[in-house]
Amino acid sequence: LACVQMVRRRRGDADAGGDKWLGELMQHVKTTSVWSIDLAFLCRRLRVPCAYYTVNPGVDDAYADQPFYSGSFRDDRVRVTTLFAVAPLAGVDVHVRRVERHHLLEAEAP
Repeated sequence: LACVQMVRRRRGDADAGGDKWLGELMQHVKTTSVWSIDLAFLCRRLRVPCAYYTVNPGVDDAYADQPFYSGSFRDDRVRVTTLFAVAPLAGVDVHVRRVERHHLLEAEAP
């Protein structure tokens, strides 16, 4: 969530500062186990241009035993799977592919 806050600040959003604003972001996401797809939807909701690249459009079971996710993994699975399914209809730009270093360097070039 802090990443989205920093992007909004950089874009000149006067409302994108302080702990109060971060708390409002947390209310939009409605979970403490935030996945990347949650951030893509949040960017869309806040009108921050975003393209989300992933090699796994869903939930990786390898995270089930991670302490951060373990308490909510079953609920997360349903929510995350649903978000990926509705992303195209919601206008969330999801690309299923690996991003290599040279892609980042090309995107950064003027």
